[in-house]
Amino acid sequence: MLKKLFLHGTLLSLTVVTLVPLWIMFVTSFLETSGSLGVQTIFPDLGNLTLKNFYDVWTEGNFGRYFWNSLLVTVVITFANLLFDGMAAYALARRHFKGRKWLMGLILLKLMIPATVLMVPTFILVRNLGIYDSYWALILPMVAETFGIFLLRQYMLSLPVELEEAARLEGAGDWRIFFTIIMPLSKPALAVVAIHSVLVSWNAYIYPLILTSSDHMRTLPLGIAFYRASHSDVDTAHLMAGSVIASLPVILAFLIFQRQIIAGLTKGAVKG
Repeated sequence: MLKKLFLHGTLLSLTVVTLVPLWIMFVTSFLETSGSLGVQTIFPDLGNLTLKNFYDVWTEGNFGRYFWNSLLVTVVITFANLLFDGMAAYALARRHFKGRKWLMGLILLKLMIPATVLMVPTFILVRNLGIYDSYWALILPMVAETFGIFLLRQYMLSLPVELEEAARLEGAGDWRIFFTIIMPLSKPALAVVAIHSVLVSWNAYIYPLILTSSDHMRTLPLGIAFYRASHSDVDTAHLMAGSVIASLPVILAFLIFQRQIIAGLTKGAVKG
């Protein structure tokens, strides 16, 4: 009994520690005036709440354009990751070809390399391709992701081969098997890859910073930073409004796919 109480108490404490900063950010974004952290940010006066902060940030800070850029880049990258990571994972899980183990080893090695190490080569490649400061510069370096390939491969190894063999007896080819059998059965793992892609691409800061230079190509993380730098008199409420705009889609995506994420992390993802 005491063990359960301690466990639940610990989990509750961690939940509170996690949610309180989010609550403060959310409440502060609606305050007419914001100063130092105080009781008003925990228990706000309803008469002191306003939507003006969001309007100011959306119009004066050009957050509408930043939001569209982040949304477009995130959607394209996420669908590209699901498709190309899934295709690569299927080949590594089901096809036997020379050098397959070496290729899988390179993928695992890539997982251990910090992303910052690849910044300069990526920048040089983007400049040489002539796509600097464009949507292609934001999208192409992230259309395939080693984490998704590894996770999907591990999950596909747990799927019964008999289903594919039965489909081949019915005359189904590789593409039909992949899209009608493998992908639907891999939905839990695909949900994990999707939410990972959304988080990485939506919150990306360094790569959009070095691969773009114009204001109309900035994404939300960059927009918040440049909005703070270009408005010396901006208050905390407006900054929190921008942060809410940037974080709300990710929170909603997690709430929608949380069951699939948990299922994907606990079923088949550890099979060798």
